Amino acid sequence: MLRAHLDRTMDLRMVSDVPVGIFLSGGVDSTGLASLMGTHTDRPIHSFSIGFADQPDHDEASVARATATRLGFVHHERVVAREDMVRMIDEVADVFDDPLADPTGIPIYFLAEMAREAGIKVVLTGDGPDELFLGYRNWQRYRHAYPLFRAWSAMPAPLRRIGFAAVRNLSRSERLVEMFHRAYHGQELFWGNAPSFRSSEKPVLLHPEFSMRARKWDSHEVIAAIRAEYDALFPPEEGARDHDVNWMSYVGLRFNIPNFYMLRADRLGMRHGVEVRAPYLDHDLCAFALSVPMRWKVKDGEPKYVFKRALEGCVPGEILSSPKKGFCIPLHSWGVEIMAESILDRMDMLCDDLRFMRRSALESRVRRFCEGDTSQVAEMWTLHVLASWVERWFKKGGSAGPFGLNASMAEKVVP
Repeated sequence: MLRAHLDRTMDLRMVSDVPVGIFLSGGVDSTGLASLMGTHTDRPIHSFSIGFADQPDHDEASVARATATRLGFVHHERVVAREDMVRMIDEVADVFDDPLADPTGIPIYFLAEMAREAGIKVVLTGDGPDELFLGYRNWQRYRHAYPLFRAWSAMPAPLRRIGFAAVRNLSRSERLVEMFHRAYHGQELFWGNAPSFRSSEKPVLLHPEFSMRARKWDSHEVIAAIRAEYDALFPPEEGARDHDVNWMSYVGLRFNIPNFYMLRADRLGMRHGVEVRAPYLDHDLCAFALSVPMRWKVKDGEPKYVFKRALEGCVPGEILSSPKKGFCIPLHSWGVEIMAESILDRMDMLCDDLRFMRRSALESRVRRFCEGDTSQVAEMWTLHVLASWVERWFKKGGSAGPFGLNASMAEKVVP
């Protein structure tokens, strides 16, 4: 049944007046697409992959090359050097109208650039299966945490308040603190797992003046609206465990994919005049995926079980059984100096001019990052993108407002 859906969506996405290419990594999703493409077109297929110079742990180019050779593709490969990454990092602020802190945009930028240089105007990308079939291994932590979370959320408010205060003061686990924070405030546990600052961290990081101005804002409102929509569409008829897993798939489909993956693909593709298509996000395929019971999405600890079984025979077994990597990016090994310098250079703007952040908290995070704290990579990238975006789009000439912002622009940044 799933394989039939995959064949149908490939029939539709291969319709084009020009040749169709593919962004090819060494993972299951893009390899599955590549393996299906050849059966749906007679045209030569161009594949594009990248590696990173002197970064073997972040390089799947050899696996992608082997797949392209096996399938007879016209393969294009590029080794990205550190100076290439420096060149494009600040260009991201020009590409996105919003401060989109998604580091996977880095390889997509270079892949789209390669496609344009090769004259390929339409490419396929393998976004979707991880959300639809529970492919992220760190999502398993949420799946196993939900029973405890629901039990604690059902406790009286005074007990939840005491428990949250105790965990916040005694635990070093940011995930545990955030879980008790959400239970205490009556919020949903799973928000989509996008890399950003947790709600429990924000009071320490944000400037008191900004916190006061933003006190009526609640990030959970976005997730609560999606949860209400989900509960109306999918009553919990198959038990809480299936309901929790399908909720994670649904919020990934409704929040992560349109606001991160499709946005970055569209903006970065159009930057280079390339149309990016995502066959796995066909609406019928998504509807089918949401109906699949949890026991088929994760079986014996293997994520995307039913999806991988559907690809057996066309994707080599060693790829089906390999751990998920996706497009790996050497942000920590290459980006420490880039991101730290970017944030430090804009410290006055963030902390004094706009009064977004507490200087002491921001300096502490940058220091820990420079000292080798790899857990800070996503947060530093988020701060770098925010600082670059604010400087690019709001630091204009004029006499009114902080650092020359006119009054209306200042209100957009500091409400």
